[in-house]
Amino acid sequence: MPTRRISFEESLAELPRHFAQDGNVVSSHVLANLSSVFPDGEDFFVRSVRHYRSEITDPTLKKQVNGFIGQEAMHGREHRVFNDRLAELGYPTKRMERFTKWGLELRTRKAPPMANLATTAALEHFTATLA
Repeated sequence: MPTRRISFEESLAELPRHFAQDGNVVSSHVLANLSSVFPDGEDFFVRSVRHYRSEITDPTLKKQVNGFIGQEAMHGREHRVFNDRLAELGYPTKRMERFTKWGLELRTRKAPPMANLATTAALEHFTATLA
Protein backbone atom coordinates (compact mmCIF):
# COMPACT_ATOMS: atom_id res chain seq x y z
CA MET A 1 0.00 0.00 0.00
CA PRO A 2 1.70 3.20 -1.10
CA THR A 3 1.43 6.14 1.28
CA ARG A 4 -0.72 8.84 -0.29
CA ARG A 5 0.51 12.34 0.54
CA ILE A 6 -2.58 14.40 1.24
CA SER A 7 -3.30 17.77 2.77
CA PHE A 8 -6.69 19.25 3.56
CA GLU A 9 -5.39 22.27 5.48
CA GLU A 10 -6.27 24.90 2.85
CA SER A 11 -9.79 23.57 2.34
CA LEU A 12 -10.53 23.83 6.07
CA ALA A 13 -10.27 27.61 6.21
CA GLU A 14 -13.91 28.02 5.17
CA LEU A 15 -15.26 25.09 7.19
CA PRO A 16 -18.45 26.22 8.95
CA ARG A 17 -19.10 25.40 12.61
CA HIS A 18 -21.85 22.93 11.70
CA PHE A 19 -20.12 21.25 8.79
CA ALA A 20 -21.89 17.90 8.44
CA GLN A 21 -25.02 17.11 6.43
CA ASP A 22 -25.85 20.66 5.36
CA GLY A 23 -25.37 22.16 8.81
CA ASN A 24 -26.75 19.36 10.97
CA VAL A 25 -25.70 20.22 14.54
CA VAL A 26 -25.86 16.69 15.97
CA SER A 27 -23.97 15.09 13.08
CA SER A 28 -21.32 17.81 13.26
CA HIS A 29 -20.73 17.21 16.97
CA VAL A 30 -20.66 13.43 16.57
CA LEU A 31 -18.13 13.64 13.73
CA ALA A 32 -16.00 16.21 15.57
CA ASN A 33 -15.76 13.98 18.62
CA LEU A 34 -15.09 10.92 16.50
CA SER A 35 -12.31 12.76 14.68
CA SER A 36 -10.74 13.74 17.97
CA VAL A 37 -9.95 10.11 18.83
CA PHE A 38 -8.35 9.30 15.47
CA PRO A 39 -4.85 10.85 15.76
CA ASP A 40 -3.87 9.00 18.91
CA GLY A 41 -5.81 5.95 17.78
CA GLU A 42 -3.72 5.84 14.64
CA ASP A 43 -0.55 6.30 16.70
CA PHE A 44 -1.68 3.30 18.78
CA PHE A 45 -2.24 1.28 15.59
CA VAL A 46 1.27 2.11 14.40
CA ARG A 47 2.85 1.13 17.73
CA SER A 48 0.88 -2.12 17.80
CA VAL A 49 1.94 -3.14 14.29
CA ARG A 50 5.50 -1.84 14.59
CA HIS A 51 6.01 -4.07 17.64
CA TYR A 52 5.83 -7.14 15.38
CA ARG A 53 7.39 -5.72 12.21
CA SER A 54 10.83 -7.21 12.88
CA GLU A 55 9.29 -10.70 13.07
CA ILE A 56 7.80 -10.54 9.57
CA THR A 57 9.70 -12.67 7.07
CA ASP A 58 7.37 -12.42 4.08
CA PRO A 59 8.64 -9.52 1.91
CA THR A 60 5.16 -8.73 0.55
CA LEU A 61 3.65 -8.56 4.01
CA LYS A 62 6.57 -6.47 5.26
CA LYS A 63 5.99 -4.01 2.41
CA GLN A 64 2.27 -3.88 3.23
CA VAL A 65 3.03 -3.24 6.90
CA ASN A 66 5.41 -0.40 6.00
CA GLY A 67 2.70 1.08 3.78
CA PHE A 68 0.15 0.75 6.57
CA ILE A 69 2.45 2.56 9.00
CA GLY A 70 3.04 5.37 6.52
CA GLN A 71 -0.66 5.69 5.72
CA GLU A 72 -1.67 5.78 9.39
CA ALA A 73 0.93 8.48 10.09
CA MET A 74 -0.52 10.54 7.22
CA HIS A 75 -4.08 10.04 8.49
CA GLY A 76 -3.04 11.10 11.99
CA ARG A 77 -1.40 14.25 10.68
CA GLU A 78 -4.47 15.27 8.70
CA HIS A 79 -6.83 14.54 11.57
CA ARG A 80 -4.69 16.73 13.82
CA VAL A 81 -5.02 19.58 11.30
CA PHE A 82 -8.78 18.99 11.10
CA ASN A 83 -9.08 18.81 14.88
CA ASP A 84 -7.16 22.08 15.25
CA ARG A 85 -9.72 23.72 12.97
CA LEU A 86 -12.58 22.14 14.91
CA ALA A 87 -11.07 23.51 18.14
CA GLU A 88 -11.03 26.97 16.55
CA LEU A 89 -14.74 26.49 15.88
CA GLY A 90 -15.38 25.65 19.54
CA TYR A 91 -15.39 21.85 19.58
CA PRO A 92 -13.70 20.15 22.59
CA THR A 93 -11.26 18.21 20.42
CA LYS A 94 -8.18 18.96 22.54
CA ARG A 95 -9.81 17.59 25.68
CA MET A 96 -10.93 14.47 23.82
CA GLU A 97 -7.45 14.03 22.32
CA ARG A 98 -5.86 14.19 25.78
CA PHE A 99 -8.31 11.63 27.15
CA THR A 100 -7.79 9.30 24.19
CA LYS A 101 -4.00 9.59 24.44
CA TRP A 102 -4.12 8.80 28.17
CA GLY A 103 -6.35 5.76 27.65
CA LEU A 104 -4.35 4.31 24.79
CA GLU A 105 -1.02 4.85 26.52
CA LEU A 106 -2.44 3.05 29.56
CA ARG A 107 -3.61 0.20 27.36
CA THR A 108 -0.21 -0.01 25.67
CA ARG A 109 1.48 -0.35 29.06
CA LYS A 110 -1.01 -2.79 30.61
CA ALA A 111 -2.17 -5.05 27.77
CA PRO A 112 -0.01 -7.65 26.05
CA PRO A 113 1.27 -6.63 22.60
CA MET A 114 -0.83 -9.32 20.89
CA ALA A 115 -4.00 -7.91 22.49
CA ASN A 116 -3.06 -4.46 21.20
CA LEU A 117 -2.52 -5.88 17.72
CA ALA A 118 -5.91 -7.63 17.88
CA THR A 119 -7.51 -4.37 19.02
CA THR A 120 -5.87 -2.61 16.09
CA ALA A 121 -7.28 -5.15 13.63
CA ALA A 122 -10.76 -4.88 15.13
CA LEU A 123 -10.77 -1.07 15.17
CA GLU A 124 -9.43 -0.89 11.62
CA HIS A 125 -12.38 -3.01 10.49
CA PHE A 126 -14.77 -0.84 12.51
CA THR A 127 -13.45 2.42 11.05
CA ALA A 128 -13.57 0.91 7.55
CA THR A 129 -17.32 0.40 8.01
CA LEU A 130 -17.65 4.09 8.91
CA ALA A 131 -15.91 5.17 5.73
